[in-house]
Amino acid sequence: MAEEKLKREMPQVRELLRTTFRAQVLAYRDADGHVHQTLPPYPARIHTFVTVCSIEDQRMIGAPFDIFPTMIFNPDPSVPVDDLVVAVLRQRYRAFDGGPDGEAELINAGRALSRLLNDDHERLQSILRRAI
Repeated sequence: MAEEKLKREMPQVRELLRTTFRAQVLAYRDADGHVHQTLPPYPARIHTFVTVCSIEDQRMIGAPFDIFPTMIFNPDPSVPVDDLVVAVLRQRYRAFDGGPDGEAELINAGRALSRLLNDDHERLQSILRRAI
């Protein structure tokens, strides 16, 4: 049902629906502006707002791709890990406008993933195929 029709015919549904949002911290920026690809020393404040990382921030989270071990070995059980890795790779590629720099970043990320998943070639291939 279209959103406008839903508002007219069943306005109570909008009050009943709830969205659950989950986030996994992969990196943080310290007070000096340095980006660290690890968990921050302190958790985020309660009710902190979540925003999309800027293109500049996305470009800063790259080689040596220390975010991958956090994602792969400490996953959120409610999030499919491989799909999360694919989404991160796609976003990283887009951060470089999908050009030659984006392709080079995907190659570097693929190398980092291959070291982590060296005994699971099918899983690695599945991730890389879906990333482009």
